[in-house]
Amino acid sequence: MSSTARDRIFARLHAARTTVSPYVPRGGSWQAPMLDKDQRIELLKKRMETVRSEVHVVPEAEWPAKLLEVLKAREPQTMAYGHDAWFGGTLRSKVKGKGLPKLVPYGENVEAFRDELFGIDVGITSTLGGIAENGTLIVWPTPQEPRLLSLVPTVHIALLKADTIYSTLAEAMREMRWAENMPTNALLISGPSKTADIEMTLAFGVHGPGKGDSLFPARRAWCGGTSTTKEGKMPENAIPNGHAADHHSFCGHAFYKHFKGRYYQVVGDALDTATEGRVVVYRTLYPSGHALFTRPYDEFHGWKENADGQRVRRFTPVGHADLPADARAHVIAALDLTAG
Repeated sequence: MSSTARDRIFARLHAARTTVSPYVPRGGSWQAPMLDKDQRIELLKKRMETVRSEVHVVPEAEWPAKLLEVLKAREPQTMAYGHDAWFGGTLRSKVKGKGLPKLVPYGENVEAFRDELFGIDVGITSTLGGIAENGTLIVWPTPQEPRLLSLVPTVHIALLKADTIYSTLAEAMREMRWAENMPTNALLISGPSKTADIEMTLAFGVHGPGKGDSLFPARRAWCGGTSTTKEGKMPENAIPNGHAADHHSFCGHAFYKHFKGRYYQVVGDALDTATEGRVVVYRTLYPSGHALFTRPYDEFHGWKENADGQRVRRFTPVGHADLPADARAHVIAALDLTAG
């Protein structure tokens, strides 16, 4: 095409242009809600379980016992780990004996270790942190814990410390200062390997682990019971209820404040057999004609627009000490709804 013809084409295109006003978004920019520690644990657990990950939240000192329980239930023959990982010594002292897998430290020479690795049943790794909003584990491979440990074995077990869970990816990047210390590979694991074909059939484990287990060594139990101390006194976080403390348990936040101002006590979660949906069972902490209520789980923990047009939580978790006196008078010992 000659330059003259090209110039004529461009001239016609420019002549046909119309003036378009620049796009101006309405309202302010959206900001992800910042969650407290318990809310981060709850949301990450919920997101991960949605994609078939198994999550176990335990007190920090009890994760080895929970790991042994998980391993005995699965009955793997072998488990690979990083010899110099922070939990390596604990594994070597605890994971031994009948019904437990043979521990296989990761070999530094991947070519020599490759054939053995592809026959390993379980790989266990540490994590750098977690992201609550999308149920993601942050794993930064190192020579001691390379990427293949989480990628090749059929089951990947990850140890995540509860105080390293962040509300959002942006918060994690900012607080851990990724810009100053970014690894060659940063893995964001959002559940077991999954893929779908043209017929929209979802399959798990095709390109990686088909099962993911996460242990959260929390600073305190996520689900636990109140108990007495050696001196017979109630611990500071116990609910004073006049009953034998060691016979009652509660999970997560027992008390919530509705966005309209009233207080409620959660009894537990339940299955709606008509819809097969998960619901929250809760009771009023004020005089009412109904003893118990239920609400869909996602709706209970969801958001609502109040009378001022602001987006607020439908139910906000509160502590027992934050309850007003009239609400506290209606508190009962939480029921132990654990299966058994």
